[in-house]
Amino acid sequence: MMITHKPIHIKGNNEFAKKARKERWQGDGTIHNPYIIENLKIDGRHSGCCIWIENTNVYFIIMNCKLLNATKRDRPYGSGIYLYYVSNGALINNTCLFCNTGILLHHSNNNNIVNNTCLKTNIYGIALHYSSSNIITNNICIHNEVTGICLHTVCHYNIITNNSCNANNDSGIHLDNLCRQNVVSNNLCLNNMSNGIYMEMLNDSNIIYYNSCMNNKNLDIFIKETCTNNSIILNTLFNKVVIENKKQHIRIKE
Repeated sequence: MMITHKPIHIKGNNEFAKKARKERWQGDGTIHNPYIIENLKIDGRHSGCCIWIENTNVYFIIMNCKLLNATKRDRPYGSGIYLYYVSNGALINNTCLFCNTGILLHHSNNNNIVNNTCLKTNIYGIALHYSSSNIITNNICIHNEVTGICLHTVCHYNIITNNSCNANNDSGIHLDNLCRQNVVSNNLCLNNMSNGIYMEMLNDSNIIYYNSCMNNKNLDIFIKETCTNNSIILNTLFNKVVIENKKQHIRIKE
């Protein structure tokens, strides 16, 4: 049963503990007994966020929530879920729609984003800024105006796997600006308005393999000239591929 709830904002571990007691959330914030926020319907009513957590390293799970209508442009930027300087979070099986960004991480490391649906956003389905060592897997990101999944500015060691970034995103997956040693594998990037997978602005040493990129209106894979030493291996492609800088490890087809 889903419960209607007002937007949530948590600042710090101590406030998380107090909020959990007040709301009667399960867990104590430890690795074996994380806080659990679940089964909530939160309408942002065009505010900045539905769930905003910052400056925590306790363990928590946000699961089975419906988050919508967060559209205010000031921080936290109109996000369904916004994590700021957060580690040890798990976002599981949530639906984010009609927001600026479905799920947004800033300066947040070692989090899991799993089985979420992010659709009909004004900007990104899932976006990371200055965030590393996160796992993004089995999410559906469709009908987002800019990008399904975006690593934007200094995002390293993230794993992006088994996601569906389809159906009228501008680009399916976008790596932008100094992103290194990320793994992008086994994703579906189909029927997007521009590119399936797009890399630009000094990205290097990333691995792009076993993705299916087809029927995108511009290019299936587009690697800009400033990107070097990336591995583009055994992807299934249909349309044209452009790799402007040949200093890559390339094996396009089996």
